[in-house]
Parts: sequence; C-alpha cells; structure tokens
Amino acid sequence: MPPPPSPIIFAPNFLEAYRASIGTDFIVGALSVFIWDVLYNLWADYQIIRLHGINFPTMVYFLSRVSTLGFTLMGAIVISMPVKDCHSFQQGILALYVILISSTMLLSYFRVCAVWAKNYYIIGIYLLLWLTGVAGSLTVFSGLPFTHLEGSPYCLEFVLHGFVAAAVFAPTINHVLVFFAIAYGVCKAHILATHQKLSISSSYRVFFFGDSLPAFSKTMLQASQLCYLVAVLSGTTAVIWFYVYASDPNYRLAIFVPYAVIVNIMFSWVFRSAKLTSGTMPNGVPSPAVNPYPTAMQTRRNEFEMTRTDNSEGLSRYPSLPIQIEVNRVVDLKGDMTPDGHSERKPTGTVDYIKFGTGSVE
Repeated sequence: MPPPPSPIIFAPNFLEAYRASIGTDFIVGALSVFIWDVLYNLWADYQIIRLHGINFPTMVYFLSRVSTLGFTLMGAIVISMPVKDCHSFQQGILALYVILISSTMLLSYFRVCAVWAKNYYIIGIYLLLWLTGVAGSLTVFSGLPFTHLEGSPYCLEFVLHGFVAAAVFAPTINHVLVFFAIAYGVCKAHILATHQKLSISSSYRVFFFGDSLPAFSKTMLQASQLCYLVAVLSGTTAVIWFYVYASDPNYRLAIFVPYAVIVNIMFSWVFRSAKLTSGTMPNGVPSPAVNPYPTAMQTRRNEFEMTRTDNSEGLSRYPSLPIQIEVNRVVDLKGDMTPDGHSERKPTGTVDYIKFGTGSVE
C-alpha cells in the first residue's frame, strides 16, 4: 500500500507550500528535542520515584511531561497524516495543551508555596494567578478550530479569534510574577536570618546576582533566574510571532509547539534539581539536602533523620544502617571591624552537605 501523499501538494501555490513545510519543521524539531529530553532524564525520573515515592507534586510533574509529549506528538501527526474527524482531533490536542500549561504552571506554584509557606495571602494570590493562567489557556478551544484542507484528507488549523494569544500571554505573565515572588522570598529569608541592613545597591546585587547569599539560596535563585528568563523570552517571542504572522496560519501557529516544549523542559529541570539531593544546579554547585533558612522547606522533617534510642547501658545510640551518613556543615562568616580595632566575625548562614558511604552508624 503506497504512503499517503504529502499535505504540501494540496497547497494552492508554491509560497503556501513552503510556509507549510517550515511549520512542519518547527513541530517535528520540537518533538525530537522533547523525546531526547525525556530519554536523557529517565534515570532522574526513576530516582525521584525511588527517593520520594508518588505524591501530588510528583504526579503533577509526570502529568506535565506526558501531556507535553502527547501534545507535540499529536501536533506532528495532524500535519503529516490524514485525519478523518478533525473536530475530535482538535479537542484532543487542545485539551493536552491546556493540561500541560496548567501542570507546568502548577510546578512553579509549588515553589512559591515552598518559599512563602506561612504567608497565606501570597499563597492565595498566586493560586488566583495560576487559575488566571489556566483560564487564558482555555481560549484555544474557541479560537483555534480545525477543518479539512480543501480537496484533501488533511486537517488544517486556523485562528478564528485573536484573543487566543492569551493561551501564551497569560502563562508568561504568571511566570514573571512567580519569579519575583521566589527571588524576593529567598532574599528576604536571608536578610531576616542574618539581620543585615542592605542599601539599594547591595539589595540589587543580592536580588539579581545572589551576592552574600549562602550556597543553597544562591543556587535556588540562579535556577529560578535561568528558568523564568527562558520561559518569559519564549512566551514573549511566541506572542510577537503570533501577531507578526497574523496573515498566515501556518507560520502563526507553528511557534506554539516549540514554546510548550521549551517551557516544560525548563520547569521540569528545576523540579528535578530540587527533588534530587544528589542533583547539580547551574555553575556546578551541589544541591544541598537541607535549607538553612526558616522557609517551608524546613517545616518538613528531613527524610534522612534517624530516631535516637537508649540502650541498656544508658547510652544514646542510632540504629545500625547498611550505609554511613556523614554530615558536613559549611558556615559563611562575615567580618566587621569593632570600634577598638578588632575584627568581629559573625555567621551569615550555614549549609549542610550529606555524604553517603558503606558501613554502619552507631
């Protein structure tokens, strides 16, 4: 049985055929990149399940990955294979887009909850912002209908209403606001812990460069900066692209799939780095297992904490384990000159690193 003809041959002219081929390259390229990312991080995903089990954040993470894969795969199918029922296919692919955007934004909302655990006003406000982003993504159902290309068995999507740009614009605004919440929360926790009085210039350097922050907080800040910078740039590019190529649906919608793939890859990377105690973050800084500041990450009991028991000799002992756990604490000190000319060094923060080895702990 011969393969079906390419949808490009049904284009009314050469220019339309060329634009359709470019849109196909965008989608197939994004699908290839995402499949590579999934395969590359299979071991990390297994480690997340092994160390943390199946909980709600983990389920949201895997839901975002599966829905992104399904969205990109269906996007590649609709431009390369004949589809009998375009309407049903449209409902499926757009539903996957809403799920991937909602779950990916929910991963960033978890970070806000971790930093602002005891501030229920902030948590409530950002929950409303998350719902706003979800509502924006729902505009694709009424703004992007599918129909058969004239004289062919292939489906063609076109823009019925311009407000469909909210499907990208609303999540992008959400990313910007979430970044400022995380960055400000990390810096505020550092200031409260060290009792520092920062000027405008020093506050600027702490906020954007992480100056004087301990390793954990600086790593968290840098990861957020990179993740949200890429997400915001991708969203801004997609919105501009959408309006620049308003006259051509092939070009106009080609950017949606790469945008979804890039955003999910970045937020998934941050989630994995935060979950894996042995993971590494930007600049090769190891990801510590304990947060030195009183945020929500300290409200949960350490997963490696052991219960002490008393033996018959009245000595405190820890239960024997098949591995030895060594904890090293790094203390950041800041020196100040006292009025009598002596140097007084004060701790500005501590970071605990956990090292595993063979043997037993007593």
